[in-house]
Amino acid sequence: MTHLNEIERKAQMDDMRSFDKQMPCVGIFWYDPENHTLFGVRKKELTPREVEEAAEKGKPFINYPHLHRQIWAKDYF
Repeated sequence: MTHLNEIERKAQMDDMRSFDKQMPCVGIFWYDPENHTLFGVRKKELTPREVEEAAEKGKPFINYPHLHRQIWAKDYF
């Protein structure tokens, strides 16, 4: 696991905030520890109904619809 110092953590949070919108999103990304950057960012905006359904079913989280390995295989091989 990569441990970030406070400056690196703030930069990472700022990068993730740049993708923020009014509606919550779920997504995946990869982190390049050499450059301290995110890449391969994929996100899906959630609809209010998806959020309500998750709450009604007691789901603690909502997953992105694709796995890292599926996207990596498609984009990088």
